[in-house]
Amino acid sequence: MAKYTNRLDEPLKKMSSLADQVPWQMYEHSEDFQYLCRIAPDKENERLVITDEIKENMNRSCIYIMVIEGRIFKIGTALRGIRGRISSYNSGRTKYRVRGTNSGANYWVLQSLLNLEKEAIFFAYYPPVQKCTIFGETLDEPFPSAKSVEGVIIRRFEDRYKKKPIGCTQG
Repeated sequence: MAKYTNRLDEPLKKMSSLADQVPWQMYEHSEDFQYLCRIAPDKENERLVITDEIKENMNRSCIYIMVIEGRIFKIGTALRGIRGRISSYNSGRTKYRVRGTNSGANYWVLQSLLNLEKEAIFFAYYPPVQKCTIFGETLDEPFPSAKSVEGVIIRRFEDRYKKKPIGCTQG
C-alpha cells in the first residue's frame, strides 16, 4: 500500500523552489495592489516580524499577495487585516504542529519562510466598502467580500499562468 504524504508536512527549504513562480513585475494586476508591509523571518523565536507597515491599512480587510525576492509566493485573504493574518501564520510553530493544534497551511507557510530566510513583501487589494445598518448600528463592510474577490483573483491567476502560486496550499 502506498504511503500517504501531505505536502503541508514538507515546507520549502531552498530559494530555488521559487524559480518558476510568476515574477511580481510580470503579474498583470500588480498595479491594482498597494504596498502594505514587510515581514522578516525570526528563526530564533520561530516567528515572522513586521518590519515596515502602512499602519492605517494593517487592520483593513484585503486580498494580499506575498512576494519573496520578486516572485509571487502566495495570494490570500486577510478578513480582519494583515496583522491578524501574520499572527495566524505565527501559530505555525513546530511544537503546535506536533500537538496537532495548528493548521497545516500556517505551519507550511511559517516554516517555509523561516527556512528561506528572506524578507517577504505584502501587497494588498482592498474591496470596495458599502455602508449597511444592522440592528440600528451602521457598519462599513467590504462588498463583495474579500473571500469572493480572492476567488476571482486566484481563478484569473490560474487561467493566465496555468498554476497557483506555490504558497496557495489549500484547495
